[in-house]
Parts: sequence; C-alpha cells; structure tokens
Amino acid sequence: MNVHVERLLGRKVRDSEGRVVGRLEEIHTRREGDQVVVSEWVLGTGGLVERLSLGPLLRGLLGNWVLRRTSQRLAWDALDLRQPERPRLRGPLEAFVRPRAGSSAGRRNSSDVGR
Repeated sequence: MNVHVERLLGRKVRDSEGRVVGRLEEIHTRREGDQVVVSEWVLGTGGLVERLSLGPLLRGLLGNWVLRRTSQRLAWDALDLRQPERPRLRGPLEAFVRPRAGSSAGRRNSSDVGR
C-alpha cells in the first residue's frame, strides 16, 4: 500500500473501539532497497517535539522524563490505513506500544516462566 505519509501527520489516531489515543506526530522510516518503509509511528507531543527537532533544547530545560512521558511509539504494523484520513489501530493500544529504552516493559523475569 502506498500512502503519502505527510498527509498523516497531525491526524488523530483512534483505537479499535473508536476512542482517540493520540495524534500522529512523527514517523520513523528506513530504506529497504529502492523503497522507504515505516519502522514505527510516534503519537503525542513528544513526537511533535522530535519532528521539529526541539528535543535537545527541551531536554536541557525540562529533562528526558518529560519527553518520554508525552509520546507513544507504535510498531510499524499498528495502523490500519485503508482510510488514510482516519488512521485507526488494528487492535487495542497496549498490543502495539513499543517499550522505551531502559524501561522494564516487555521484559520477563524468572517468576514469569511458564505463564
């Protein structure tokens, strides 16, 4: 599917139940051969700060924790873009949120074995 990603920026993203989960503010991509593909979507104010390259300035003023708390990184396959003007999650938000570097989300410990 080919989508003009610049048209997605700033759009409200809804979950599978129709609730707004945030605005799409940044898109991370990578090159695969002669194509550019999405590697992850970033929702929230932190994504906007990243897109506008304000991160270093705001980190210096407010610290990293503010930016981490104001964005959600979603896996590349999280969005249903059949209607690009109305991006939706393919399921519940929790199924697609990527853990942030240094967080314990997604890690297992020995007490989780067998669950």
